[in-house]
Amino acid sequence: MHEELQDLAKRFGHYGPAASDIGDALWDQLSKKIQVVIPAGGESKRLRGVTQSGFNKISTPLPNGDTLIEYNIRMYRDAGLTDFVLLVGHAAQSVEQIVGNGSKLGVKVRYSHDPEKPVGTGGAVRHALDKGLLDASKYMIVHNGGDIFVGYPGNLPREHVSHHISFEKQGSVATILSAPMSLVQGSVLKVMDGFVKNISYEAYVPMPYHTAATVFSPTIFEYFERIFKPGEKMEFERALFPVLAAEGKLTAMKVDNQYFLPVKNEKQWQQLLTIFANK
Repeated sequence: MHEELQDLAKRFGHYGPAASDIGDALWDQLSKKIQVVIPAGGESKRLRGVTQSGFNKISTPLPNGDTLIEYNIRMYRDAGLTDFVLLVGHAAQSVEQIVGNGSKLGVKVRYSHDPEKPVGTGGAVRHALDKGLLDASKYMIVHNGGDIFVGYPGNLPREHVSHHISFEKQGSVATILSAPMSLVQGSVLKVMDGFVKNISYEAYVPMPYHTAATVFSPTIFEYFERIFKPGEKMEFERALFPVLAAEGKLTAMKVDNQYFLPVKNEKQWQQLLTIFANK
């Protein structure tokens, strides 16, 4: 099975060379033109058994007293980004009590409260845009508040933006952070002539996937206004990314799986607790 998977990797995971850093001068200019948007309104139904009552996934206290929302804000703050918009819904009060206006974290935070009915990530961004909480002249980084990057040996936000800027010259309007290996839940089989020749459980297969973050150029807001209808539930990965890919305007930067932890189920939550117990 190893050889077949390696062949699959060559077909689906050719990222090309890493982009050069944009340099301190340009980064200082760009950092003032970037808004970080963190969707933070989901119910995380698969984690109801482990999160605290009155909190959602990103606001639940971790073993060291930290929270996912503070951890993610600090990652971008330490890179030099200070303009944040939090898209809140379920247990919004718990997020606002922890983060406030952002001053204790050294950043500025605005809140966009989702409509009463769920609208998805794309709908929540469109809602914030309609309310005037997003600046359509700025770049935008959208980072799923419940997923984190851990132990990355560098300045990930700056590298992500540098990568996007290099491809922006070739027409890209969005650059996703992509892990090269997808985790397949359940059994992964190799079947030949009806016989199972190999089997593994929860195997990683070399199919790149979108992690937690995307850098968007300012022109993306035209797409949000055209594609996402006010009040409709739409995820931008499903509604927006296929359009951009078809137009040749969606690019990807590779980040190794070892640095990314999605927190979608109780097993991943326990991994998260272990990490933060040792911080």
